[in-house]
Amino acid sequence: MVNAAASQRRKGAILMFVAALVWSTAGPLMRLLHLDIWTVQLWRSLSGAAFMIAVLVITEGKRLLPSIRALDRIDFTCALLAAASMLAYVSATAYTTVADVLIVYATLPLVSAVFGWLMWGELRQSQAA
Repeated sequence: MVNAAASQRRKGAILMFVAALVWSTAGPLMRLLHLDIWTVQLWRSLSGAAFMIAVLVITEGKRLLPSIRALDRIDFTCALLAAASMLAYVSATAYTTVADVLIVYATLPLVSAVFGWLMWGELRQSQAA
C-alpha cells in the first residue's frame, strides 16, 4: 500500500514537472510566431479541441454522448470563461512581454483562493476539517 502511494506521488510530481516545462515554452514560442492574434487563436483552439476530443473518446468511449448531454449551465459557463482566458492570454502575449504575462498568470492560485473564500467560505471549511 505504501509503495503504491509513493508511486502515485512520484508519478504526480513527474507529471507536474513536465506540465510546467511544457507550459513554460508557450510564451517564447508565441514570440516566434509572426501571425495575427486571431490566426494563433484559431490554431490553438482547433488543436486543443482535437486533443480534448481524442482524450474524451479514449476515456469515455460509449459514455461520451450521454456525458455531453448531461452538461448544464455551469459547465458551459466554465467553458466560456476558459475560452475567454485563452483569448486574453494570447492577446496579452502579443501586446506585452512574456514576463509580464507570466507574473500576472502566477497570481492565479491566489486569485482562485480568494474567490473560493469569498464565494464558498473554502478557508473556513478546510480549517474545520
